[in-house]
Amino acid sequence: MAGIIFKCERIFQDAAQVYDHLSMNVTDEDMISFWAGIARDKKQNAETFRSWAESGMLPTVFDNPEEILGELQTILKKIHDLIEKTRTRMDIPMSFLVAFKLEFYLLHPSFENLLQYFNVLGDEIIIPDKEHAHISLLFEKLHHHGLATMELELIGETIRRLWDDNRRMSVQTNFDTLTRTFNRRGMFNMMKTLGHVAQRNQTTVGIMMIDLDHFKKVNDTFGHLYGDKVLRLVSATIKLNIRAADVLGRFGGEEFIVFLSSVNPDFLHMIGEKIRKAVMDIKEVDAPVTISIGISHDRIESDIEKEIEILIRRADENLYRAKRNGRNRVVV
Repeated sequence: MAGIIFKCERIFQDAAQVYDHLSMNVTDEDMISFWAGIARDKKQNAETFRSWAESGMLPTVFDNPEEILGELQTILKKIHDLIEKTRTRMDIPMSFLVAFKLEFYLLHPSFENLLQYFNVLGDEIIIPDKEHAHISLLFEKLHHHGLATMELELIGETIRRLWDDNRRMSVQTNFDTLTRTFNRRGMFNMMKTLGHVAQRNQTTVGIMMIDLDHFKKVNDTFGHLYGDKVLRLVSATIKLNIRAADVLGRFGGEEFIVFLSSVNPDFLHMIGEKIRKAVMDIKEVDAPVTISIGISHDRIESDIEKEIEILIRRADENLYRAKRNGRNRVVV
């Protein structure tokens, strides 16, 4: 994963160099400023990838990393060709063709997948729009300079649609769009990554399984749209009551999972109670909402995937104990 992220950094560094060359090899002052601005954005993207790589928080996003590395290397070679092509002066129409070609190379799904993963570690999923904004800006400049030919507009529109498709597929693959959290697949990938960190640091981790009590009755009484609202509110409430280092996902239906990084087992019941009470205090609902929580904890010793699965199973067993004992409670 580190190799992939560093390769992404190099690609955006080289993309910035292409735009720097465009800014130096056109004579129109407006276009000089325009190309230089995009170059700055690409450099910022490159720095973002570098900071992620150095953070050690490298999610196991791809099932075929060697294949992805090969594809990124091919993109890098193509961008090198553009660097050479832009060393000499060119007219504005040719500079737009080069820009659209470069943006097409930057459509590789790995960039979007990585951005989605790292953005979700913040307060909310942030859909990265900077690349999309660049494509829109290219359209605007085309029209501003009276260069919006049918061919250039077709190229630009095709790239924009492909970018939108990439973004949509990335979100659908790894994230639950209703609750703006990881879905089951995305959560497992992130837990494996955090499991590696915990194993290396020899820290205790926790798994929290959270289930909304009597949620079928909520849907039957108030309707599924109201049920969706409740899921969003509960998700947001859980996220507000866990640390930035902890990760929330929707496990399925009305069930959520939290991976707790580097925890003191003595405080796990207190953390669960804090979340349970916060959910009960949600104001934007027509009827009280309660949750049951099962928690497990241990150190990750050797087989990361297997040990995480065991922790999930134990947390799930504790969740069902909480249900059997009357719901609206925490079992560790």
